[in-house]
Amino acid sequence: QGKAALRMTCLLICRLLDLLLLMPISSKDRCIIYKNWERDALMFNSETIQKFIPHRPPFLFVDQITACTPFESVQSILTLQSEAWYFQGHFPHNPVFPGVLSLECMGQTGAFLMTYSCNQPWDSKNIYLMSIDNAKFRHAAKPGDTLNCTIKLVRQKGNIFKLYGEVFVDTVLVCSAYCMMMMSE
Repeated sequence: QGKAALRMTCLLICRLLDLLLLMPISSKDRCIIYKNWERDALMFNSETIQKFIPHRPPFLFVDQITACTPFESVQSILTLQSEAWYFQGHFPHNPVFPGVLSLECMGQTGAFLMTYSCNQPWDSKNIYLMSIDNAKFRHAAKPGDTLNCTIKLVRQKGNIFKLYGEVFVDTVLVCSAYCMMMMSE
């Protein structure tokens, strides 16, 4: 359903371009526009992410959104910088990214999915973590690693969202959990 909506939006834009430019866009060009748009449209940087969630550095744990299908799933990345504050005391001689911050990364990515899906900037809504279930920590993340976070919507009832998240470094699962989040005025 997400790809179909994206294709329809692209076709609408191409049709508008047809009308504005008074020259038709070939089907080959439409295909190129669609593929490029599909690839590039949902690459949100930190500045754009901050329009959808209230978190700010040094407590922002999402560097980039790499894919998002509203009311379905979202993917984000976070690069762990060796000089980051959380590595200074966790642990000085063997720095490890704290597991609770992996959960925070999942929560912030999930909050983005919620606000983006509802087309609500964060300043008009508050997002609260209600519960975390079945959190499992499988592997340690270290300085220099890039965390890949995937969040899937399990179900939504009104303003309450149940999400499932996984965090990977490359193909190695770091942690996974279910969480319940609420969006309110």
